Amino acid sequence: MNSIKKSTESSIRERGSKFYGFLFPCNSVDEFDSTLDKLKNRYPDATHHCCAYRILNEQLSEFSSDDGEPSGSAGLPILNTLKSFELVNIGSVVVRYYGGSKLGKAGLIEAYSSSTKECIDIADIGTLEKVFRLKVIYEYPQESQIQQIIHNFDLKEIDQQFTEQVMKIVQGPIQKENGCVQSFEAMEYQGITIELLGHTFVMN
Repeated sequence: MNSIKKSTESSIRERGSKFYGFLFPCNSVDEFDSTLDKLKNRYPDATHHCCAYRILNEQLSEFSSDDGEPSGSAGLPILNTLKSFELVNIGSVVVRYYGGSKLGKAGLIEAYSSSTKECIDIADIGTLEKVFRLKVIYEYPQESQIQQIIHNFDLKEIDQQFTEQVMKIVQGPIQKENGCVQSFEAMEYQGITIELLGHTFVMN
């Protein structure tokens, strides 16, 4: 699976209509909805705000909207273009200003697909790696032991808090999950506690 590292934009004109394409990374439906709302506010007088997303966490979630265009002529072509490049954790919005000439369903499919593809063509695409996330809580004197496990299993620290105890959230390659968990569990007699936080995908 692939995704993009930063947002891209495109602009095409078809028989008077203007199509503004937007491609952006997103890891949740809330992130997608927030970006869609911003684009609607940026182009409040547009005829259509057609869109699609593919979000992969534990499962793949897909969505598309024609936003008033003929059924299957806008949202689905956007979604299918994302699929053809195996892109996930990504959203796309194509804003249309009607130019006075009807394009027909075939013309609309071509325009919305092309707008999305132009964004993809200029995007910085990278592969996604599945990782596990783990929360570990321990006493300060155990720091060196924890750091040794972090080193042994190529873990990345993504959050930490220092109160009466130390709390770290770490993530690592999915293929090292079992060994990592076993190493932490072997230290539970020392008062170390762990909690698996599930799986996600990160950019390589």
